[in-house]
Amino acid sequence: MNTETAQLVDSMGQRYRSLQKTLNDLSIDAAMYHSTLPVHDDVSRNLFNALSRIMAISDQMHMALSMMGEDVRTVEETLSDPLTAFWREQLEEGFDEWICNPPMANAKVH
Repeated sequence: MNTETAQLVDSMGQRYRSLQKTLNDLSIDAAMYHSTLPVHDDVSRNLFNALSRIMAISDQMHMALSMMGEDVRTVEETLSDPLTAFWREQLEEGFDEWICNPPMANAKVH
C-alpha cells in the first residue's frame, strides 16, 4: 500500500468518526432540550415538533451511519497494512470480550 492510499484510508476513518460524533452530539442536545421543553402555546408546540423531527431523522441517520461504519471498517481492513490490521483486530476482540465480561472491580463501581 502506498502513502497516498494510507492517507486516504486514515482520512476516511477520521471523517466517519467525526461525522458520527457530530450527529450523536446533535441528537443528545435535541433530546435533552426536547425532554425539558414546556409546551404551552403554538410557538413552543412548533419548537417541540421541530425537535421531534430532528430526533427522528437522527435515529434514521444513525442506522445509515452504522451501515456506513461497516463499509469504512471493511475499507480500512482491506487497504491497511497487515500489522495495523492485526492490532486493530486484537483490540476489537479484546474490547468485545471486556464489554461482555467486565472485570469484577469495574462492576462494583456503582
